[in-house]
This record gives sequence, C-alpha cells and structure tokens, in this order.
Amino acid sequence: MKRKFSLLLCVFCLSLIGACKLDRKIESKIVFETQEGSVRMTKKSNYRKILDTMNDLSSYSVELLYEPYTRDDFIEEYGYFNQNFFREMSRIYHTNKNLQLVKELGVEEYVLDMSNYSPFVYLDMQSMKSDNVYDFAYELARNVNVEEVFISEDRIAKTMDIELEPTIGLDYGLVGGGETTITPRIAYDNYPTNCTLTGSGINIGILDPSSLDVTDSRLSTCNVEVVIDTVSSNDGDHGLAVALVLGTQYGIASGSSIYFADEASRSNMLCLENLIDAGCDVVNMSFGYFNVLDQVKTDASLEGYIDYMHNSTGVIMVAASGNGLCYKSQEGKIPLPAAAANVIAVGSHDETYLSQFSSCNILDDVYSKPEIVACGDARNINAYGGAIGTSFSAPAVTGTIALLLEGSSVPLNKQQITALLTCSADPDVLCEPLVDRYKSSTNVTYVDTISVYNTFDESTGLYKRAGAGKLDITKAIETLSYYNGYKFCDLTLAEEEFYILGLKYVTIGQTIKVSVALNRIATTYWLFGTQYRSEDMPHVYIELRTTDDEVLYTQPLNTSYFASVKLISYTAQRTGNIAFYLHSTEAEAGTIARAVYTVS
Repeated sequence: MKRKFSLLLCVFCLSLIGACKLDRKIESKIVFETQEGSVRMTKKSNYRKILDTMNDLSSYSVELLYEPYTRDDFIEEYGYFNQNFFREMSRIYHTNKNLQLVKELGVEEYVLDMSNYSPFVYLDMQSMKSDNVYDFAYELARNVNVEEVFISEDRIAKTMDIELEPTIGLDYGLVGGGETTITPRIAYDNYPTNCTLTGSGINIGILDPSSLDVTDSRLSTCNVEVVIDTVSSNDGDHGLAVALVLGTQYGIASGSSIYFADEASRSNMLCLENLIDAGCDVVNMSFGYFNVLDQVKTDASLEGYIDYMHNSTGVIMVAASGNGLCYKSQEGKIPLPAAAANVIAVGSHDETYLSQFSSCNILDDVYSKPEIVACGDARNINAYGGAIGTSFSAPAVTGTIALLLEGSSVPLNKQQITALLTCSADPDVLCEPLVDRYKSSTNVTYVDTISVYNTFDESTGLYKRAGAGKLDITKAIETLSYYNGYKFCDLTLAEEEFYILGLKYVTIGQTIKVSVALNRIATTYWLFGTQYRSEDMPHVYIELRTTDDEVLYTQPLNTSYFASVKLISYTAQRTGNIAFYLHSTEAEAGTIARAVYTVS
C-alpha cells in the first residue's frame, strides 16, 4: 500500500511539475507593452501589478505562428522576381492564413483590424476588466497557432517638427507660412544642377498624423491621392510641407506620384498597408511614437510588424529620427518607426552643423541609427516657408530615393538604397554648441549637445549623431551611374565561405568606401533576449585583398549586434586592382539575409 501511495504521489508530483513548466511556457508568450518598455510575463501572480501601471489599454496584438511569405519564397515558386506580383501573392497568402487561424481561434467577434501582409491580428479589449484581460490573453497563448500575445497601451504619434516661440521664429524667418520665395532649384543637400531625374514613374507614400488637401494649388502639377483619411481632427499642414520637400513641382522628385495616408485612420500603423496596396515604392514617415508621458515608447509588436512589412512587401521605409535632444522627457532617443532596423532613419543638420535637437540615442542594440542626416534645420521649403525638424530632413532622403529608383537600370531594394546613400554621404559634419534659437515653447530642457559627441563607431563605420554623414544627392546619383546594376552583390550567407563582391583599380592615395547593408529577418525576439548579442553568433568580415590574395584590410561586420549597415573607408597604399570580399567564418550565418555594397 505504501509503495502504491508513493508511486501515485510521484506521478502526481511529476504531473504538477509538467503543468508548471507548461504554464511558464504559455505565460512566456504574453508580453506587456508598458510605459517603461516591453515586459515578458514570467509568473501569473505578477500580471495584476503590471496591469496596474498601464494606462489606456487599447488592444491585443496577436502574432500568429506561421512562416511569412518572403521574396525568397516567391523566387523559389516562380523562378524570377516581380515586385508587384510578389506583393499580390504576399497579400493573398497572409490574408488567407490570418482569416483561417482567426476562425480556428474562435475570436472573429473581437477582431479590430488585421494585417494583410504579416501574421498580426488586433483584438479589442477596451471593454474588459483587468482580470479578464490576462485570462483572455492566457487562453490565446495556449493555442499552438499563436506565437505571442502583446497587451499594449495606446501609443501617440507625433510629428517631428519643432514649434518655435514666435519672437524667435520671426527673427530667423523659420515659421511655416512666412517666406515663400520660389527658388529655381533645390538649395539643399547638394541637389545637382540641371538634374534630369525627376522620380518619374515612382510612387511615393506619405504616412503622417495629419491631413493633405489635394485641391491645394501647390499640388496641382503632380498626381496626388489620399488613400485613407478618416480622422477629421488631424488637421494642419505638416503633410503638405513633407510633400513639398520630397515631390511636387517644388521638391526633389517633381515627377513622382504622391499617395497620402493619415496614420490615425487605422491603429498599429496599418495604414502603411493602404499605401502598399496603392503601389508605393517608398514611404516617408515624419513622425514617432510616444507614450502619455511624452517618452519614446518601445513596442516589440510594432517593431516586429515593421520588419514583416519590409520582408513581406519589399517597401522601402524612411523615417525621421526625432528631435529628442531638446526635450527632457525623450532623452534624445530615436523613436519607432525610425528605430526599426529595416527602416532608414534620417537625422538633421543645417548648412554647416548638426542640429542640436536631432535624436541619436539608441533604445536597445540597434547600433546603426541614424544612417544619414539631411537638411531639416532652418529649411526654407519652396511655396511654403521655413521649417525646422527631422520631419523635413526625412522627405529629402525619400525624394532622393525616388530619383535613384528611376535612374537605376535594375530594381533596387532597401539594402542597395542604403548602400548608395551611406557610401555617397559627406562625413564632414560638425557639432554646434547650444544656442537659444531652438528654444521651444513647452517641455524643453537645454541640453548641452557638446556632451553628446559625434563619436565614430568602428563597429559600424558610422558617427553617433551623423550616421554616414550629410545627404549628397549629386554624389548618390553619380555613384548609381557608375555602379548601375552589375556592381551590386545580392547574396545569402549560410555557411563558411568567401564571397567576392567586386574588383576595382585604384591608385596610391585614393580612398575607397565600401558600404555593406544588411537585411534582418523579421523577428521580435531580439528585444527580450540576447539573440543578436550572443558570443556564439556567426562572424562575417569585410576584406580587401590584392589580386595576389594579400590581405590589405579586414574588419568584422559585428553581426552579433543589430546593425543595418557597415561602412568602411580605406586609403590605397599602392596602385593596382583590389578585390572586395565578404568572409563568413561560421556555418550558421542565418542572421544576415542579404548584403550589398557600393564603392566610391
């Protein structure tokens, strides 16, 4: 009898241990996105304490468990690549998968919105009590078709322009609606004289928390369409100013078509998909997400969604890095969407100096932000007036991308665009001491930006505040024309191997710049662990060698960090041919999907 009782007790204890492990596994799939950041659930008893700190709970972001549809899947299926056809197939695949799994989960009545290009669906929880919030999330997490459940606070989208006190703004002629002189050419970012590229045939999207009046006479010379705008309270001319920088007859890509979406018309940045459906090649996002305390909001589900958009649609995304160096609450941190690894983040400078407000501090381990800076400081926008903020440096880069897309003989992806922009950028940017003219009317701390040094980071080849340097439109177009198409290397690193990128004849004293841009596979795990910091991660090196195989230069790409670009410069010590290699030293190099380069 005692033996039988002991055996039953042992079985009971093992079952209890197994149940506890299962509970922990289920709970680990639940993530609370609080004001302080993303917190993964560890013990059920902790959930009430976490929920008590959260305000304005909005929705469950549910990441379903299935493999997304990517460019590689399309090529494997069809044997070639066509961007529009790829997007169409991606939309059909993700929509059908999401509808199927939502039905299997039995949550159709709770669906607020659903992605058509990623495994994300969004469920309503505003009417639930706090106890029900967790219980519902737990039941979702129990399902094998659910990857993760995110419980989120409302996020606030803010434009990246700076409102100046009137007396200061008028002294410097910086207030929108002031000076509206039409100049015969773009006066910033080294726009080329007599440029023949206009962005013709390229569709530019503007995702913005504002509105755009398509009847405005300043938009009359180009094709402009509002694809979604359901929020009447989002007025203001921020969207117009952005459009006048990147396109229209007054901007950089005057021949492009412009499509506008009000960010607030759908939650969770899903209006981006309306722009993708409209056929946009590149999307400008001159805003950032913050919490109710005006702090930069970390948001794992949004980060994951942005990565999926990049990999499942191929859309090129450009975002303002933010103006947080002059706001105490923001601590100079770069907000989403600019903080996402697969988004090109753009900081600001004026004619001579880096802007003292331009955000440059990273939230986590994304070490390559911003990638570039453009003129967003005291920029006089044709037919509009003066404006300040990274809101207006981002569209300068977006318009330039439209020129490059038009001018290329082959389709360009985000990595190739990043390589072109960073390799052609002008690194000669100086920091400016603090002066009063950037004083804002509210919530400002005078930050001595001299203490935020524009230090050089050898791990990325970028500067902390300036990235690769100032946007140089002329040099970018010249670099494209020299390397048009055949000089790009598009590869997947999967095992220990040497990959030759190209060969170039150089003379003594000539400086070579090589930019290797990386594509990260969509994931949200890196925000919670050490996936990209592990010592066991693969190492990939960029190497320069002579034709006799003598190594002249070697530098690790630091794939253990979440960087989207590596820029190197090398001054030739001899005349002759130099070969460029990527050298993968690990068999498991799957964290890099593709790498491209360009040389100036």
